[in-house]
Amino acid sequence: MEIAAGAVVAEQVVSTTVEAGAVAGVAIAQRTMPLKATFTRVAVSDSISRYRHSVTVVGGKAYIFGGLKGPGELTGNEVHVITLPSKATAKHNEIEYHCVPAIPAEEGGSVPHPRASHSACLQGDRIIITGGFDEKEMSLKEPGLVWFFDTTTLKWSSRSYESSMPASPFDHGTAFHKDSLLTYGGMVRTENVSEGAAVPTLTSLNLKTGQFVIHKDQTISPVSFPSTIALVNNQVYVVGGEGKFDSSVHYYDIPSRPSDPTDWKTVPVPSNPLVPGPKSPRDGAGLIRVSTGHGRNYLLYFFGQERGANKTEIDGPEKGVFCTDLWTFQVPSSGISLANVKDGARDKLGMDSGCGSWGEVEVLPHKEEFAHEGKVHPGPRTFFGSSAVDDSSIFLWGGLDPNGDVQGDGWIIKVE
Repeated sequence: MEIAAGAVVAEQVVSTTVEAGAVAGVAIAQRTMPLKATFTRVAVSDSISRYRHSVTVVGGKAYIFGGLKGPGELTGNEVHVITLPSKATAKHNEIEYHCVPAIPAEEGGSVPHPRASHSACLQGDRIIITGGFDEKEMSLKEPGLVWFFDTTTLKWSSRSYESSMPASPFDHGTAFHKDSLLTYGGMVRTENVSEGAAVPTLTSLNLKTGQFVIHKDQTISPVSFPSTIALVNNQVYVVGGEGKFDSSVHYYDIPSRPSDPTDWKTVPVPSNPLVPGPKSPRDGAGLIRVSTGHGRNYLLYFFGQERGANKTEIDGPEKGVFCTDLWTFQVPSSGISLANVKDGARDKLGMDSGCGSWGEVEVLPHKEEFAHEGKVHPGPRTFFGSSAVDDSSIFLWGGLDPNGDVQGDGWIIKVE
């Protein structure tokens, strides 16, 4: 009996080992792309219709600020707060909404002027707002001024830093890294200064010490409008491209010390129309880091409009071809993770890990769509506001459609 029992145990161990090995083999063989996405329309409000605005999600709430209602028509300086549904199937009439007037944190303090084409990023519970233009599309005269909106008190504060610029930039991109505000691209337009194209400069401003560092310029590809950036694993990513099928991705390793500058690097994509990749360059597109878990990272690049040939400044929405597609670009996995182990195993087996390649996202129908208007997809749009909700979800609000109509609805994009 003991021998028989031992034989059974041995057989189970062997069986389990074989099964585990088979499962591991299947996992390694599985491709990391394409990803799938669902769209859920969660809110509609004509009163918050706008474009060239900012959206920042903090703690399950979307904070919408600034933008244009039409050419030369700025929105106010209030903040619109939408509580996002805990489940994607929640109906739009269950969504909580608040309009928060601009109130200074200190009595007699200042609040931001209305603006559009500014940039927003998150620092803990605070939303950082910089730059933008006025109703005449001229840069705001706020060089070195940084605004902070506290989502816990719903009040504004600001701090001025030294700046050599004549005015604030607009159509720039920002990200918060450790104690520093990273700023990329954008342009300045004043009565005396008008840059014909976005500058390719990356800078960092330590919000605690005020130390300002100018990093090396990204001179590989034209800069898009706005100059959207994504921060992943201490690297700044931008999507460039010279031609219609040249969807190159450039990245910059943030040095641990400002005195140790690095160079921009490119992940080249073959200029072959048969090789999958988004049409580029684009303006008014979204670029946000997403993850499917286990350390697997992607850049999600979506919507926007194609830029015309020899174009340096942004034209109206009717001038470009609008895009409805979504693409993911796989970037290196995070540190010691399952994704990192899988990539290492694939490399040793001579298999493509997928890193450094594009994949078009497959859009799946959502079972719980709104009955009114029958919309199951945002449709082509540009200059919308978007923000990550969590690692695999994005909230999108507003924008312009190909007819130049200003949109006033919100969507949650879920990738998997």
